[in-house]
Amino acid sequence: MKAKIFNIGIIGFGSIGRRHFNNLKKTKNILSIYTSQNIVLKNTHIYKDVKSLIKNNDVIFICSRSNQHYEHLRICLNYNKHVYCEKPLTLSSIHLKNLTKHKNFKKILIFPGYQLRSSDLLEKFKRVRKNFNLGKIISYSGYVGQNLKSWRSNIDYKLSNTFIEKNSGGILFELIHDIDLIHQLTNKDIKSYNSLKVKSIFKKLTCDNIGVIFKLESNVIGSLQLDYINNIPTRIVNLVFSKYNIFIDFNKSYIKINSNNLKKKFIVKQNRNNIFIKHVNNFFELISNKKKFNNLSEFQRNISYTKLIEKINEN
Repeated sequence: MKAKIFNIGIIGFGSIGRRHFNNLKKTKNILSIYTSQNIVLKNTHIYKDVKSLIKNNDVIFICSRSNQHYEHLRICLNYNKHVYCEKPLTLSSIHLKNLTKHKNFKKILIFPGYQLRSSDLLEKFKRVRKNFNLGKIISYSGYVGQNLKSWRSNIDYKLSNTFIEKNSGGILFELIHDIDLIHQLTNKDIKSYNSLKVKSIFKKLTCDNIGVIFKLESNVIGSLQLDYINNIPTRIVNLVFSKYNIFIDFNKSYIKINSNNLKKKFIVKQNRNNIFIKHVNNFFELISNKKKFNNLSEFQRNISYTKLIEKINEN
């Protein structure tokens, strides 16, 4: 079957908008961009009005600042457009609830940019869990760290939206995919939590180092530490099951499975940009094949993530 060609509008042309543009321009789709930047791109229409871009395209990629996502999602719903939205969907659980009440909410696909869901490493973990009798999950421990000053290699970190809390929502919203990863790896939701925060060394951020201890369903104990300090980019997860321990290193791309009788390491070759491409392809497959995608269940999950972050930020 011949692949359908879409008119795709990209809102925002920062680092993530440029990544999607560079990947999508390799396809036969027709691209347009909305940006406040003064740029010229060959064979690409640049809009200065976001409503016009949304109205005149089939599919919208929301790559704007996090605090603008709600408004852009609302306009997409008004014009009945399928949406790929970078995480977080919004910075407010109330805004998420409002979107679910829109008359067009069930007519379109709103696909969140949780690229880790499309990681080859996550797929390998699922196969390991299926092939080995791991036993009952006991605990979860995750750590993510990267120095904010070197986060975006192409720009001064002070100009990054990540650096400005009112734009990004802060460290928990910026790294919300690591909260989503807890659910992806355990199939369980957070039921209770305690947190500790360290005051940020960066003037425009409240916190740059946070630890959360939580309890999942079935009395699984977990912890997650996030920071903007580590000079060596790190994303690791340790899962303790009753029969095996699983250690996952997302940056070095391997999984270790250990027990008293077994020690095994699985190296998974993956390219970071290919994970983005794969996640976007999953989005288009859902649209083209009209497979079932439950916006409501996805939003309910994101509402729970957002409420958790809101409560932690209030303390």
